[in-house]
Amino acid sequence: MHQLNPQIAWRRIDDETVLIEPDSGKVFVLNTVGADVWGGLELGESKNSIAQRVASTYQVPEERAQSDVERFLAELEQRSLVTSGGSLKRVKP
Repeated sequence: MHQLNPQIAWRRIDDETVLIEPDSGKVFVLNTVGADVWGGLELGESKNSIAQRVASTYQVPEERAQSDVERFLAELEQRSLVTSGGSLKRVKP
């Protein structure tokens, strides 16, 4: 299960979520769908549950939502914004 990196500062502003990586000062802005995925992670939802909600909310096929959510989570993990349960690994800029 993916979890938010507790070192990341974030805030939801309207339909977007802004993430700040404090060590580097990098800022990431998530669009509406990304913000919904982030919110699901905050609530402890599984990636399957998040993908089902994305499919329903945005009226896309479940297979596409599943693929998109998995790809997005992999990108967040690669940037050390989330972890998949193991220890966080730092990626140098």
